[in-house]
Amino acid sequence: MAQTLIDLSAIRALATPESYNRGRQYHLDGAVGEVVCRGDEVSAHVEGSNIDPYRVRIRLNDGGVADAKCTCPYDWGGYCKHIVSVLLKLAEDPDAVVERAPIAELLAGLDKYRYADATCRCGRKFTRRL
Repeated sequence: MAQTLIDLSAIRALATPESYNRGRQYHLDGAVGEVVCRGDEVSAHVEGSNIDPYRVRIRLNDGGVADAKCTCPYDWGGYCKHIVSVLLKLAEDPDAVVERAPIAELLAGLDKYRYADATCRCGRKFTRRL
């Protein structure tokens, strides 16, 4: 992915100065794992203080962020450092972002039996994570 999806000023506006600075450090330290873009959906894992990496999901629109979620417990205004670190990787290293087809596009071509099988496999995988 060579095109920049979001600019730095937009990222700064979405987070507190502390979250932005800590997110920048996470990005520079290489804490952001593979970033996958499926249409307007971006996902990544970010190493943090928890034993398991935090999962980040971002939905983009018109050069900005429509919504973003992270599995960390942060709830003090603006986006957390993990979301910021993924956004910074999108902005500063767009060639590192892996482009994949949106899930809906992948499922659209399946017949009902293969669709049911794929859905069941995803459900089992999700249940194992709980």
